[in-house]
Amino acid sequence: MVQGIGARFGIYFGLDGPVTNYRQATQSDRALETRFLLGCVERGLYMHDYGHTMHHGFSAAHTLADVDEALN
Repeated sequence: MVQGIGARFGIYFGLDGPVTNYRQATQSDRALETRFLLGCVERGLYMHDYGHTMHHGFSAAHTLADVDEALN
């Protein structure tokens, strides 16, 4: 499940519906989340691990090419 508003987004592994509170966010699959984060690092993409709250965003410094590369 990926959801967000504007430039901010959250990734919640193993959940099928919208996450509306912190308790729901902590139910995500932590093992799968860790595998995802390690895979990102191995590919040169650093994503913060806030511990069960995979909440990220883009800034004005990111170009469309940066976003495309991150999605690849």
